[in-house]
Amino acid sequence: MGFECQQQIKRLVRNDMRSPGVFSGTNSMDSVFFLLRFDRWSKRVANDGTIRMRGDQAEAQNGLGNWMRVTYSCTVNIDTKTVTNASLDNGRLN
Repeated sequence: MGFECQQQIKRLVRNDMRSPGVFSGTNSMDSVFFLLRFDRWSKRVANDGTIRMRGDQAEAQNGLGNWMRVTYSCTVNIDTKTVTNASLDNGRLN
């Protein structure tokens, strides 16, 4: 489900996004090595049959060209294995 979540989040980005590289450096959103790491998962399945995955190991570029740390999240229905919601916000997870 990580790949589908990543695709949904990439659609929310207006300019560019980058994440830590697989081996070193950073990878742009257009790179084949671009990977969003979801390091926080729901511990329980919600009543509606979904789980939420979150991460903050990426930066998005604003309209002025500055890079800002962002948090991203994805809600997945575990029965149908579909993404029900994706979001992208400024800042870091606590």
